[in-house]
Amino acid sequence: MEVKTGRFGRLKFLDAGALVPLLLGVVILIVDQVTKMLVTRFVRPWSVFSGYTDGWIRIVHVYNSALPFSGEAEPAGVLSALTNKLLPIVALLVVFGLYMRSSRLRPSSRWFMAGLMGGAAGNAVDRLFRPGGVLDFIDFRLYGLFGLVRTPTVNIADIAIIVCGLGLFVTIAGRKR
Repeated sequence: MEVKTGRFGRLKFLDAGALVPLLLGVVILIVDQVTKMLVTRFVRPWSVFSGYTDGWIRIVHVYNSALPFSGEAEPAGVLSALTNKLLPIVALLVVFGLYMRSSRLRPSSRWFMAGLMGGAAGNAVDRLFRPGGVLDFIDFRLYGLFGLVRTPTVNIADIAIIVCGLGLFVTIAGRKR
């Protein structure tokens, strides 16, 4: 389908079949927000709710107001609004635009991009609407691997971003030239 855009020429958009992978992103967004709602309801903030498999996996209730993937403290004022709220939304819109305009993406790349967008949207919702920042609630024991006793605390959106990001990297890097 083509849409005339005046002096900028024509923009090409994908057919309906290429939109199906976006459902994965919607499912990730919904599961992420529902699990965060459950944690908010049943786990006291800044506490450990329960450990499973002899403490290998724990459900906790913490907030992360730092920059995305930085682990650093939140910057103040206008810089905070730009980096914590606006930048993730702009990045999400850029990836969505690439997804919609590219007819050369492999189906697997589309699924991985959709998962990335769902995870990014889940954390963006938190950054916009949760006063404490992104709600994280899962951590894993590492038994000293990489010098860490436990992983940084994550959520469903973070897991989707990591898994789909790695999958997209492998798909693109493994592409035969």
